[in-house]
Amino acid sequence: MALEGTIDERTVAELNLRAVELTERKEFVEAARILENLIQQRPNAGDLHYNLAIAYEGMGDYGAAERALRNALTVSKEEKPEYLLELAYCLFEMKRLDEAEVLCRRAVEKEPASARAWNVLGVLSFVQERYEEARACFEKAVELDPGYEDAWFNLADTYEELGEEEKEREARDRFRTLRGSRRGPS
Repeated sequence: MALEGTIDERTVAELNLRAVELTERKEFVEAARILENLIQQRPNAGDLHYNLAIAYEGMGDYGAAERALRNALTVSKEEKPEYLLELAYCLFEMKRLDEAEVLCRRAVEKEPASARAWNVLGVLSFVQERYEEARACFEKAVELDPGYEDAWFNLADTYEELGEEEKEREARDRFRTLRGSRRGPS
């Protein structure tokens, strides 16, 4: 899909939404094609670069996702925590843990009430076998968002590594309860 001439803001918004919907349906290549064309029209739109990065991640192209996220950060007026976290995720996937951690800490600094930021920082600590730090991060994540399934799961794994069996059992039970309530009646 090539975009001819200049397009108006409403069309950009509609096409961006279409690309997000395609990404949610795992039609990453088509979503990326739409977003790449939109970026030619609106190179300074950080959200377009961000959404393009999500599509690239879906394709498993973390290098391209990293470039798109760095572009999003460059063109944005402010350093958005969600951009930092997504870039941290890309770097994590590329085994660049130190860089990912720096970005994660910046995201936590900018948005200390973000359960996702605390969870991602916990994952980075966990994979580097810093279990006490991971525990503190996951506990903060579930404090901020008691319904955050991934954080409960990660907290249970951390308690297991620390040999805290009762806390592990409680966290796993909480995770299972949350997971079960999301599925609805059988």
